[in-house]
Amino acid sequence: MSWRAQPFYYYFDRSSVRWTQVLPRSLAVPPPFASDTGSVTVEGGRNVTVVWGATGSVETFPRPADDGDEMRGAWNGTEPLTAARMTE
Repeated sequence: MSWRAQPFYYYFDRSSVRWTQVLPRSLAVPPPFASDTGSVTVEGGRNVTVVWGATGSVETFPRPADDGDEMRGAWNGTEPLTAARMTE
């Protein structure tokens, strides 16, 4: 994920997410340390919403119709975000 020209790495599980700015060594396991954790909801199978625990910030990502690996969203409805799926 990129925000304000800085990379952030997210690890999602069923209903939560954690982030770090340290590039993960493996995509198979979550990062050993997270800067914050949050909750994740998927609405209508297409729209992803993340609410961060420490700040209460909300990130929204409407899933593109082409199901590509990149999603564009917004931080607190104001600043643009870009997220891309990492692959090994």
